[in-house]
Amino acid sequence: MVSTQAKRWGTFAAFVSPALILYVMFAIVPMLMGLWLSTTNWDGVGPWVPVQIPIDRFENEVLANLNPSQQAFLNTYYIKDEGQGTYRKQETDEKSLRGYKKYRAMALFSKAGYTNPNFRFVGLANYMKLFSSDSEPDFWPQKLQVVRFKPGDPLTKALSIPKKEFEENFLPNITSSYDSNLIKSLYRINGENYLLDETHFPRKGRKFSVAKELLAQEDIGDEWEGFLDAVEAAAKNSQTLDVQAIMTSTITAAANGSLSPESQTLLENGAVEVYDAARLKSILSSNWFDYSNRMGVLLFTAFFSISNVIAVNVLALLIALALDRKLKTQNVLRSVFFIPNVLSMIVVAFIWQLVFSHVFPLITGTSRWLSNPDVAPALTVTVATWQAMGYYMIIYLAGLQNVPQDILESAAIDGAGGIKRFTGIILPMLVPAITIALFLSISGSLKTFDIIFALYPSTTSTMGVENLTINIYRDAFVDRQAGLATAKAILLMLVIGTITGLQVRATKKREVEL
Repeated sequence: MVSTQAKRWGTFAAFVSPALILYVMFAIVPMLMGLWLSTTNWDGVGPWVPVQIPIDRFENEVLANLNPSQQAFLNTYYIKDEGQGTYRKQETDEKSLRGYKKYRAMALFSKAGYTNPNFRFVGLANYMKLFSSDSEPDFWPQKLQVVRFKPGDPLTKALSIPKKEFEENFLPNITSSYDSNLIKSLYRINGENYLLDETHFPRKGRKFSVAKELLAQEDIGDEWEGFLDAVEAAAKNSQTLDVQAIMTSTITAAANGSLSPESQTLLENGAVEVYDAARLKSILSSNWFDYSNRMGVLLFTAFFSISNVIAVNVLALLIALALDRKLKTQNVLRSVFFIPNVLSMIVVAFIWQLVFSHVFPLITGTSRWLSNPDVAPALTVTVATWQAMGYYMIIYLAGLQNVPQDILESAAIDGAGGIKRFTGIILPMLVPAITIALFLSISGSLKTFDIIFALYPSTTSTMGVENLTINIYRDAFVDRQAGLATAKAILLMLVIGTITGLQVRATKKREVEL
């Protein structure tokens, strides 16, 4: 009995206690620290203790409220700098506030009533912000105005506008009768598209080509630059083109009446072309838009997680059933389906960017895939499913190996068809594998970061594919709101734990044991 108990304690000391210590150090302590940080306004980079404090505040507000030993502790790590009029924190290896010393210094400053603006306790404000009117606009579903033509875009982007787009999302938005008449004179219906009548712009490149011709006129000199800029400005400000007035105000030779007839004609014709092109660009950028619904962070997270969990498990199970046969190419096919799972996410994103940019346009005739917010969420789910499907296929194949063949053969002899054998025998005995696959896919989908970030490194919000983990990353490392990001991470952890806990409990009840 004694030896048995000693053996148990020895086993605990050798194996269990180190695991518990590591678990506490790398799981419990970080979680508790995360809970603490989520109640602060920390920006992720600011020091937890002040770097420097004015001399009078340090002595009269901090030291004056501490006992001698506490004063001695702070004086050890803060030195008085008469030149700057501050007490400055030391950064040497011997006298640096790290580890326990940093937390003690924070406690002493708090006890003295000093508040560090870079690290302040805000209570549950970060959590409340998520459910208040102060939350981020893109956190909830929203309707956004999508501009189809930007001011810097070339006119070649607007040479052809689909009829429906032109009549519903462009022409009705123009309020000026002059602009409306100009557009009607520049565009002509041709089948299912409105085409820009380029006879109004005989020179290619507009301003560049006009400038090239004016540059050759010696009597104009370099003053044509200001002339063309003034013409463009008039167009953008919706002013009527007055060539003579602009010419007089920008070209000295014109005011003196010393321009040659050829230069005069070039200026007048060039002004009309530059003006019309700039006015057209201004009208397009101001009036060619439509509205698009964005799911927002929360709804996209739910959409992505649900879609990915269903797609990856259904497809993986179907492939596993197809490969659970005596095929000559069985091992090769298993490897083919599993290869995407071993690829780097950067490689996967690069492969699919090429597919969506070069292959899909050739097949479908549509060039906008990854850059189309309407299909971007579905494409993201497609890529994530393709990458993870092979991993879950292996789980289901392992589960199929545990289905006794003699039971299947007996059922077949008794007249049970393929569907009946699957629903009555195979599926119930696959529940342990389904439990594992659902647990991993649900938690993995809710935590997905790399595949979305690799596909859309800087446009997740505009494309409507920003999930909660991307949003947490943006808050922490882009917007410098580490406290708010930590609060979201804590809530995400609770959501994942709750959902997966309920899922495991529900599927465990349905497991069949032989």
